[in-house]
Amino acid sequence: MVRALFAQIKEPSYPLDNICFQECKRIGAFNKDHPRNILVEFLKWDDKQEVLNGRKDMPGVMIKNDYPPDINMLNKIFGLAMAACKDTRFEKRVHVRLGVFYFDNNPYPFNKIPSIPRELPVANLCYIQDDTQGSYVWFGALHRFSNFHPVVIVIDGIKYRTVEQYIQSEKCEVSGDSNSNSDLKDEIMAAKYPWEMKSLAKNVKGFNSSVWKQKAPQIAHKACKIKFKEYPEYGQTLIRTYPLVLAEASAERPWGCGLSLKDPKVSDRKSWKEQGIMGMTLERIRAELMEEYNMPRGVPARRPPPLGLFGGPMPFASLPPRSTEIPPAPPAQPSIGVPDPDSTAQKEVHVSGGETSQVVQNKSIKED
Repeated sequence: MVRALFAQIKEPSYPLDNICFQECKRIGAFNKDHPRNILVEFLKWDDKQEVLNGRKDMPGVMIKNDYPPDINMLNKIFGLAMAACKDTRFEKRVHVRLGVFYFDNNPYPFNKIPSIPRELPVANLCYIQDDTQGSYVWFGALHRFSNFHPVVIVIDGIKYRTVEQYIQSEKCEVSGDSNSNSDLKDEIMAAKYPWEMKSLAKNVKGFNSSVWKQKAPQIAHKACKIKFKEYPEYGQTLIRTYPLVLAEASAERPWGCGLSLKDPKVSDRKSWKEQGIMGMTLERIRAELMEEYNMPRGVPARRPPPLGLFGGPMPFASLPPRSTEIPPAPPAQPSIGVPDPDSTAQKEVHVSGGETSQVVQNKSIKED
C-alpha cells in the first residue's frame, strides 16, 4: 500500500520502485473508525527526500520527519553537501543515510568530513566570495573556516575534537565560578558534536557576558592559529582569500556579521552589523601566516579563482609543498540562498512515530 502511494508521485528523479525500507508498520491502537498512522523508516535519506518533495502528488497523505535531533542536524549538514553536488558528475554517486554522507558507497560520518575526496564541491553552498564588494563570508561545519569543522587540535597537551570544543570549555574557565563548572567542562569534553558542546556551555555558572566578550577573541585566536598551522592546506585556503574582508555569515553576535548566508545582502559589507570576532580573528591569522611565509602584503598580480572547501591553485610559491595538487573550484555565484534540506517537511504537522523514520497517513484508506 505504501509503495502504491509513493507511485503517485508524477515526476520522481529516479524510479521509486527502487526505494528500500528499513521498517514499515502501523503504529498505535487499532480503531475501526480511524486508520492508524504508518511508520516508514527509509534506508537512504535521499529516498526520504524524494518522497517529501513529491508528497503534493499524494492527496490525503501527511508526512513528518521523526529523527533524533543529532540525526536531523547531520542530515541538514550533509543535505547541503548533496545540494552542492547536484548537476555535477558526482550527483548520482552521493547520498545521505541516517546522518552519514556516502560517496561511491564509502561512508563519511561527521568526524570524517575532512576526508571527503577533494574533488567533491561539498562546501560550495557554504560561502560567498564577492570580489566587487571585497568580501568573503562563510557558514557551516563543511567549511574549513568554521569552528564546527571537525579537525582535532592539541592545546597544552589536550586533544579537542573541534575549535568549538576548546572555546566552549574555556567558557567554563573564565567564568566567575570555574570550580563549580568542572563537571560541566567534563561534559563538554565528552560531547561528540559541536552543537552539543555549545548547548552545554549555556549552563555555565557565574557567566559574565562582558568578561567573556573581552576574552573570547584571544581564546578564538589561540585555537584557530593552531588549527591553521597544524593543517597547512587550511592555512593555504585562508591565505587565498587575501585581500578580501572576512566575516562569518552568522546572526549570532559578536561572533558573526549579524546576517545569515541566506540574506541577499550578506556579501555587502555596508549591511553588516559588525565584522564579528571570527572575521577579525581569521584576518589576523591570515596576516601572521603571510608574514611567516614572507609573502607580499600587496594585492596578488593574479587573483586566485573563487574558493570552495579546497580552493584553487596556490598563487604563492613560498608555501610548504603539498602532496597533491588542489583542483580549482567552480565560479562563485553573486548571491547564494542556502537551501534547507528539511524545509519541506515543516509545512505540515502530524503525530510522529519512532526514531529515524517517517510517518505516513492516508485518511482515505481504510484499515483491514
